[in-house]
Amino acid sequence: MAAPLVQTPIQLSAHSRPRTKHASAGLLCNSHSANTCRSHVAVGDIVRLSSQGVRRRRGLVATLEQGVAIVLMDLQTQTPVHTYTLSPSDRACTPPLVVERALPGRQLVRTTYVGVCAANDTTCVWALSEALDARGKHVPGAALSKTTFDVPGTLGALYALRTGELLAARSDGTLLLLEDPLASGTVLDKCATPAVHYDAQLLDEPAARALTGDSEVVGALLLAAAKSRKHASLEAMVVTVRAAAPRLGTYRCTVPDVDTTTLESCAMTTHQTSAELATLARDGTLTTGALRVAERSLTCDARHAVHLTPAGGRLVFLSPSHLLLVALRMDKPRAAALVWDVELDAVLTSVEWSLASAGAHVAASRATEEHVLVQIEPIGDAARCSVLALPVSVPSTSLLRHALGAAARTEPWLAEASGGAAALPAPQQALRDMLLAKDPPTGTALDERFRAWLRAEEERLREVEGVRAGRKAPKPALDAALVAELLDAALPPALKASSRNAAAAGALHGGSSGAPCARDTLRYLLERGLVSAAMLDPHNALMPRAQATGDWALVCLVMRHVMDVAETHVVAVLRDALAARRDAKAPGVPRVLQHVLLPPSFSKPALRMALRTHIREDDDVLVLLDVLRVWLGAQVSAPLEGRAEPMPAEDERHVPHTDLVYRVGDARPPALGAVASFAEDVLDTFFPQLLAAPRTHAFLGEFTRVLSQHVATMQALGRLRAPLGVFASGPEPRDTRSKRLALHEASLLVPSYSVETLDV
Repeated sequence: MAAPLVQTPIQLSAHSRPRTKHASAGLLCNSHSANTCRSHVAVGDIVRLSSQGVRRRRGLVATLEQGVAIVLMDLQTQTPVHTYTLSPSDRACTPPLVVERALPGRQLVRTTYVGVCAANDTTCVWALSEALDARGKHVPGAALSKTTFDVPGTLGALYALRTGELLAARSDGTLLLLEDPLASGTVLDKCATPAVHYDAQLLDEPAARALTGDSEVVGALLLAAAKSRKHASLEAMVVTVRAAAPRLGTYRCTVPDVDTTTLESCAMTTHQTSAELATLARDGTLTTGALRVAERSLTCDARHAVHLTPAGGRLVFLSPSHLLLVALRMDKPRAAALVWDVELDAVLTSVEWSLASAGAHVAASRATEEHVLVQIEPIGDAARCSVLALPVSVPSTSLLRHALGAAARTEPWLAEASGGAAALPAPQQALRDMLLAKDPPTGTALDERFRAWLRAEEERLREVEGVRAGRKAPKPALDAALVAELLDAALPPALKASSRNAAAAGALHGGSSGAPCARDTLRYLLERGLVSAAMLDPHNALMPRAQATGDWALVCLVMRHVMDVAETHVVAVLRDALAARRDAKAPGVPRVLQHVLLPPSFSKPALRMALRTHIREDDDVLVLLDVLRVWLGAQVSAPLEGRAEPMPAEDERHVPHTDLVYRVGDARPPALGAVASFAEDVLDTFFPQLLAAPRTHAFLGEFTRVLSQHVATMQALGRLRAPLGVFASGPEPRDTRSKRLALHEASLLVPSYSVETLDV
């Protein structure tokens, strides 16, 4: 998938502000998505109706300037396609809605709808229709037809349904369902909604049915609304349009932790069977969450918040995982557009551009799949309102590889920490308070406190989730920041460089002379897979602190359960094992090397640099190569000898042609590929050094002889492939797998002449 992209906006038009005495009376909603921003210029929607639903029209945008004209513009050429002139006395109250559809007889017609204020508190809806050819182009010489009909009340926005019907939103919040305007335009049904619409998104038939689970729904309107600007609660609504009476239905709920008196912008979209809601407060708090329809009610899931630098802005969903934030810089007359990854909390890409003045109002709405229309209206009588087209492109879902290197882009937009830690649920907060106490527990005292907290939390979860006695208790949740604090409290500080030799000679041998630590707490966190090396400061890293405990079992546990330990730290552990290879209290070198070669594999350049840095003695290199030589022999010979497992190793082993001895232990050979790869790294790193030492030549000859023997064996076995192929092509055994398992395994096979990509 292509990486997210946002480009410098294209200015489509600029409009002077009216200087008449009653200019403020001519303001209208500047888009269909909200009625909170009003201007004398509005951006409309252009959609195409079909049997599959309602789709945005590609390549066209519609704008309306009060008292001047409605303009349909080609985005590629930035030239008007069609213009509908408005007289100064025509006071439009809705943004234009352009609908393209095929009428009976397969005649393609484009109809432009706009609401115009009329007498007696009514709205006169204009329907301007023109014929199009098969390519969607205007037919030269075709007459423009105009039909009108009256709707009670003052309208604020119009939305098109697949059936040809319209949804009309009045200024008081009432939603009206209008019959096809080309037929009569009569009111079929109505329902009440809050008057202030912070965001409104029309759902076509498939999306509406997936969200509500109702097969009779032909469309729906997502709403984030409030009773007034001074009303503190935000309501989320789904207004459904059914094919049969009652035509309009509503699902609603109150969105928690949102104060509309400080609300800057809202954005909504759908994702399969749920709807996503994002809110931006004036203090920069960006909150996201999911809405679900279940049991004929709308519910709001737990919401996630991140604090951005305070800036006025507007939110637009580009996909369920990507938000576009159009913000105004507070320190200079510039605007910025950010593509924000909702799942990873990162700025994936951004663009900035200059403004004519520092103070301005901004609005944004999705015009096409490739463009977002941005309206910048500077504060001041002489300023001109600008309509910009912002090119955007995002994948359908969030990918980790797109966030690589995003920290530098994200940091300038994150608000500075307030000095306190982020709020946690009450049980976890009690654990944090214990760690932040004046005299926090350490060592065994921390183990006792943590065990008591675990028992209490497991009993609480057992009661909440209704788990019967005798069943396994649920595992308590632990925030990553809290885990980092536990690690910092449970581990001693890393040893200084001057103390490493002493640690290798003493502390790591038996564990009794190491620094105190909370071993039980560490073991619990490691075995649950909650620990990452990135949680601790690189200058006081995880592995050196684990080494300082003097507990070899803990060190091996870290290598087994932590996937992001640096190569230099792992090789440092291997160096200490080589230094204590004759000590009965320390694990054997093969035992430690077994943990070193566990997946995932290391970066070869970093691994070779670490080997060159930490292992400098020829004896240590010879011991490593001898372990690898034995493992290679065992991995290759065991299948030929009919043994399922390699032969058990002795307690001590002598390195051939040397007087070196090292303890073996109960290590099991790792995978053959890992052993061969590490042997290649060791030889490439130290081969010149070994060649310069004559006493190592005899061992190198032995190592070469073993490798040559294995190669010759493999070549001999390769010649048997042709004569034994007849037996290999016999009748296939009966497949006893289930159909589901067979299909799953077939999907994992790589076909011939294929290219596989791994998205990280």
